[in-house]
Amino acid sequence: MQEKHVADDFIDPLVKDAIDNSDLWDLVLGVRDIVREQILPRAVEMARQEHVSDDVDSLMRENGFFGVSIPSEYGGLGHGLLGDVLVVFETGYADLSASLLPVVNPGLFARAVQIGGTEEQKKFVLPRVVSGELFGCYGLTEPGGSSFRESIETKAVRKDGGYILNGQKVFITEADRANVCVVFACIEGSKGVGAFLVPNRDRPSGYRKDNGYHVVGKEKGKPGIHASATCAISMDDVEVPERDVLGLDYDGRQGLGTAVKTLGWSRPLIAAQALGAAKRSLAYTMQYAAETPRGDGSIRLLEKELYRARLGELTGRLSQGVAYLLNVTRSIDRGDIAASDPLKVQSSMLKALATDAAVEIARQSMGMLGGSGYTGEHPVGRIWTDLGVPPIYEGHNDLQLGHAGRFLSQHLKKYTS
Repeated sequence: MQEKHVADDFIDPLVKDAIDNSDLWDLVLGVRDIVREQILPRAVEMARQEHVSDDVDSLMRENGFFGVSIPSEYGGLGHGLLGDVLVVFETGYADLSASLLPVVNPGLFARAVQIGGTEEQKKFVLPRVVSGELFGCYGLTEPGGSSFRESIETKAVRKDGGYILNGQKVFITEADRANVCVVFACIEGSKGVGAFLVPNRDRPSGYRKDNGYHVVGKEKGKPGIHASATCAISMDDVEVPERDVLGLDYDGRQGLGTAVKTLGWSRPLIAAQALGAAKRSLAYTMQYAAETPRGDGSIRLLEKELYRARLGELTGRLSQGVAYLLNVTRSIDRGDIAASDPLKVQSSMLKALATDAAVEIARQSMGMLGGSGYTGEHPVGRIWTDLGVPPIYEGHNDLQLGHAGRFLSQHLKKYTS
C-alpha cells in the first residue's frame, strides 16, 4: 500500500495554529520532505542492519537539523526547544530510531553545553554542532541502572590542573557515532557532581585525539529501535583538562543541576518522537480502513461503525497529545524551568502522558489491521514495538509521575496555613 499520510489533514492545522510562525512552518515542511522521501523508505533496512545509516546522519548535518534550536549568535536558527520538537516530531514519523539523532545531539549534548558551559565553551562547541562537525552524546546513567546522584560511581580525581576520570556509563544513545560526550562524575573529596567534555578516542573531531572514552559494547536483541545504537562506554584514566570541565565547575556545585535542567528541556523531545511515530501508525490505519474491501468487496472497513468510532477516538487522543506537546514546549521556551515548579510538573507529565498515549494509539492501530498488522507486512507492528522505549528513557514514566507529584507538593506548600 502506497502511503498517503492522511493524518496530516487532521494534525497539521493544530500544529500550524499553535506555532503561529511562518518560518517554523516552512521548517516543518522542509524537514517533512526530507525525512519522508529519504529516511522513511530506509527504516526497515536500517532496522535490519541495526544502524542508522551514516548517509542519514550526513543528510541531517547537511540540512541543518542539529542547529535549529541553537541561538543565532552561535550560528543556529534560534528557534529554541519548539524548533527541535518540530524536527523530532517529523523525523519520528519517518523512523523513531533516526529521530534519536536530533534528540541526542542538539537536545541533550548541545543543550547541556548551553545550560552549563562557559561562554568560551559555547563558542567552541555550539557552532561545530550547527555545522555538523561535531556530534555529541550524553553520559549520565550508570551500570546500577539509575541516574540518581547516589548511583553515580564514575569518579573524577583532581590532578595537574584538570581531572582523571574512571568509570562506566550505560544506555548511552549513539555513543559510537559521537565525537564527544558530556559525562557526569562524582568529584572525589566533595559531594559534588561534575560535568566533563570527554572525546570519543575512536572518532575525534576538534578534540584531543586520544585518551577519551571507549565504547565497550552495544546492546543487541532489543525489542525495538533496532537501528539506534545503545552503548556502554568506559573511561580508564581519562585525562580531562580544565578547558573541558563544563562551566569550569571545579567543585561540582553545578553539574547535577546541569543534568536535571537538561532532562527537563529534553523530555518534550521524547514526547515529540513518540507522537510522531504514533501519527504514522494512525495514518496508515486510516488509509487502510478507507481502501480495504471486505466480504464481496462491496464495502470498506471504514463503513463499519465500530471501526469509525475507534478511528475517531484515536484521532482525538493524538490531537490531544500534540496540542499538549506544543503548549508545554512554548511555555518552557518562554519560562525558566529550573525555577518553576509548574513547568517541571508539565515537562514530566507531558513525557509520561504523551508516550503512554502514543503506545496505546499504536497498539490499537495494529489491532485494527488484524493479523497482518502484527506480522511486519505493514509498518504499524514495527512502530508499536519501537514505541516500547520512549516511556522508559529520560526517566521512566513512573518516575515522572513521582517527579511531578514532588514538584506539585513543593509548590502547593505555600498555600498551607
